[in-house]
Amino acid sequence: MAESSTKKRLALLELPEIITGFLMALVVFWEIGWHRVESASEQLLFLDSYREILFGLSVAYFVLVISQGVLLKFLHKTVGRDFWVKAGLSLATLFFSANMYMPFVDVPYAAQRGVSNTLYFCAGWFSYLLARRYYLDRAAGKFGKGRSAWPPALLFLVSIIALALVGALFLLTPGASHVPLSLVDSIFVSTSAMSGTGLLPGSVMSNLTPMGKMVVLVLIQVGAFGVMTFTYFLSLIVGQGMSVRDRVTFSNILDQQGVAKAATLIKGMVILTFVMEALGAVGLWYAWRGLEGVPQDHLWWYAIFHSISGFCNAGISLFPDNMAQGCVAYDRFGQGIMILIMFAGCFGFAVYIEFIKRMRIRLGLLKDQFLPPHWSTHTWLAVRMTLIVALGGGLILGLLGYFEPSQHAAQSLGSSIWEGVYNSVGRTAGFNISNIGTYGVVYALFLAFLVFIGGNPGSTAGGLFTTVFATVCMEVKRVVCGQQDVEFHRRRIARKTVERAVATMILLIFWLCLMTMILLLVEPKIAASDQGVLKVFFEVVSAYVMSGFSLGITADLSTAGKYLIILNMIVGRVGIFSFLLAFIGTPETKLIRYPETRLPLS
Repeated sequence: MAESSTKKRLALLELPEIITGFLMALVVFWEIGWHRVESASEQLLFLDSYREILFGLSVAYFVLVISQGVLLKFLHKTVGRDFWVKAGLSLATLFFSANMYMPFVDVPYAAQRGVSNTLYFCAGWFSYLLARRYYLDRAAGKFGKGRSAWPPALLFLVSIIALALVGALFLLTPGASHVPLSLVDSIFVSTSAMSGTGLLPGSVMSNLTPMGKMVVLVLIQVGAFGVMTFTYFLSLIVGQGMSVRDRVTFSNILDQQGVAKAATLIKGMVILTFVMEALGAVGLWYAWRGLEGVPQDHLWWYAIFHSISGFCNAGISLFPDNMAQGCVAYDRFGQGIMILIMFAGCFGFAVYIEFIKRMRIRLGLLKDQFLPPHWSTHTWLAVRMTLIVALGGGLILGLLGYFEPSQHAAQSLGSSIWEGVYNSVGRTAGFNISNIGTYGVVYALFLAFLVFIGGNPGSTAGGLFTTVFATVCMEVKRVVCGQQDVEFHRRRIARKTVERAVATMILLIFWLCLMTMILLLVEPKIAASDQGVLKVFFEVVSAYVMSGFSLGITADLSTAGKYLIILNMIVGRVGIFSFLLAFIGTPETKLIRYPETRLPLS
């Protein structure tokens, strides 16, 4: 009874704190989105009281947080790290809002505004974490099981749709673009950034303001992790931890075994991503110094943006013509750095984590663990398939680009192979250094095949995945050769894994064919144009696999066509198999099996 009474008292303070934090984030969102409106008729009276409202909310937020700490001490409860994070955040927001309301410390307005807005958004995000925990606690008390009735795949689907809609809401604000975006274009751009697709309806990026570009960058970064992964990471950082339910959900979403390792995997994913992106940004900054066509006064911004976009395999560029912009299209050193960044994003976090673990054991940092004699089957297969697809596919693309008759500008064999390797490595990113639409039909079809294969599981890339493709090929070999099992790296692959790989490939082929036919019906003008079927098919494959490559029809799509591509991007981000599981749930194992029979197949 005493424990229940304590929780009720804390809940009386938690709920107002959650509401206050959300209101702070909402006010800042309103101010950021509308502060560039110059027309006096469009200036809302709400903005005139911006500082006063934020100051009042900051005071309320600070009082609520401190009251919780006092109550915890009074009830002799442990004050966790999450409280101290909240206390520091509330104190910082109170300081900056008070200084904006009645200045007492000389701080440049731009710097103060940027820091304060960041703090307010952090308070709003912290409130989201609290609201999530608050809801789960209430649900646990009401239903007694303490778990969501939604399957993990459905939770992931809903979370990325919500992220895309929130991003579209930001892009619709007057402060996000010079010329207002339409509703469908804002959803299209937001979904493309969130899913890491990179397809854009025309030169949208040149129309976005710095705020709009920052929104796109945040969508790329958070979308690469997944909303739930990023939420779990922040929960770990602020000291909330992960419940067993969260660990199971996260393991199911990433199709990883080992619930106990979920927290370690999340931290490793986020830290590795930031480290890789930082190294890539430094490399691009060094490569683009003094390069014509790259704004030198914003060099760091361009380097950071393209490093994040490249590692997350988004393929969205700040240049009007993507990487085919001026001297950037001929800068081999910068392209080499970008190849390394995209290559790093395709490998997958599981490969990096295993590599780091083996290195730590070799260096004696993990003395209680022994060094396995062999790499895991996943790492062994993923590394080999990545190299085969990237280098072998790049060589074939280079030869096709050189020998196949096309409208593409003539170039030497070496340059053609270099561009082929670049396109093959960046098959799920879409950073093009020339016009892909000028290549021949065979080149486009083979590039679509490489895009279809995609990257590795657990990476920022999309597609069928290299390991799935390899498993299906080995299953075909097993059937043709009359072997009993699919074997890799002195290991027998589980039948359930093989069956899921085959089912995934069949479902994906069916989905791509279905979407191609529907889009051809919706876009009769494009279908009737020269190579219209190829262009539509390439667009559908690129959208699902989250690749920014296009044969030039994205800007010509109708509203219905854009919504179809949006749906395709969302399904591709979730995965066709997980998309179906989100609605049908996990099938139950039947206890009764019928007698076996045979059917003629030829």
